Formats: sequence, C-alpha cells, structure tokens
Amino acid sequence: MGLITVCLQYIPAGTASILIYTTPLWMLVIDTLWYRQRPTAKRLLLTSTSTLGVAMILFAPGAWLPLFGMLLASGLWAVSIRRVSFHKWHGSVIDAVFWQFALAGVVMLAVACVIEGVPNFSEYGWRGWLSLSYIGPIATGLGFGLMVSAGPKLPPERIVLISTLTPIIGYVSSVILLGETLLPMVIVGASVMLCALTLNALPKSALKKLISKVPGQTK
Repeated sequence: MGLITVCLQYIPAGTASILIYTTPLWMLVIDTLWYRQRPTAKRLLLTSTSTLGVAMILFAPGAWLPLFGMLLASGLWAVSIRRVSFHKWHGSVIDAVFWQFALAGVVMLAVACVIEGVPNFSEYGWRGWLSLSYIGPIATGLGFGLMVSAGPKLPPERIVLISTLTPIIGYVSSVILLGETLLPMVIVGASVMLCALTLNALPKSALKKLISKVPGQTK
C-alpha cells in the first residue's frame, strides 16, 4: 500500500488500477520458481498474452519508475495471496487484521515522518479525514480481512479471477469521476490483459464450453 500511495502521485489512477491487478503474472512466476510447479500450456499462453497487454500499458506516455513500482506492489500482493492459501491458520481474521494494522502502521508512519515530517492534522478538513478513513480501515483493513478470510476457502486462481473486476471498475470510475483521458494504448492493453486474465482463471470445463461455441468447432 505504501508503494501504491507513492506511485499514484505520478501516474493516472485508472492505469494504476490495471497494473496493480497483474497478480496472475506473478502467480505463474511464484508457482514455477518457488513451488517448482510445471504450468500447463494454456496457462503459459494466456499469461504471455496478458504480459503483452501489460507491456502495451507500460509503453503508454507516463513515468516508467512509478509504473514498475505498481508492478512490484502487485507482485507483493500475489505473494500474500499464495502464502495465505498455504498457511495453516490457528487464529481468527480479526487477529490477522489487527497485526497487519499494527506492524504496517508503525513502519509506514515512521517512513512518512522521516520523508514528509510530522503531519499537521488541523489542516486536513473533513474531506481529508473522510479519505483517510476510507483508505485505511475500509479499503486496506476490510479488504485485507476479506482476503484472509477467503484465502483458505478459495483457490488462489479463483481469487485472482474475482480481483480482475477491480481494474475495470477503477479505470471506468477514474474517467467518470476524475476526468482522466482515455489513452488508446492503455485501452487496448487493458482489454487484452483482462481477457487473458479471465480466460486463464476459468476452469477447463468452462473453457471447453466456450471453445465449443466458436463457429467451426465441434463439441
């Protein structure tokens, strides 16, 4: 979240919302190098297609370093999803959320004070406090808690599939609410990436049904 917050100062929110959910790409790297799994041809093909979409977004006008920072944040999120799915839990979700807030809060507060100085809370106003309340307890705390809760119950691939809805909502809302410009390269790259991410997470049975509906294909 620290990387995301910093990078959002330099790149559009819509582009960031797409890059932050490149977790299937990182999942492939983690499973292949860390857990020594042999990926299927389907997964390699669709993940390569998704990588092409990411590359098109990276070639769009903008600052490269923040874009790669968003990709790094996505990689760290993929590690969290995979570790949660394999971890043997002995406590509750509330325990996990509490320690996540405590540890991350102390570290990020120290970093922020060193870089930006002690904040002047009287200057924030109600809009500032409303934004902080949403970003902290709701978006970060509740989001992390729900992820931890779903991690042991759902396969990581299914969690990744559900998360692909976020960049669609993020990009559309950034255009409508923030007035961001639609960049053709980003639109094409995002479309390629989201289609590949969705197909990559579909079960074999659903994929076969989809292929069977293509003209010229037999069931």
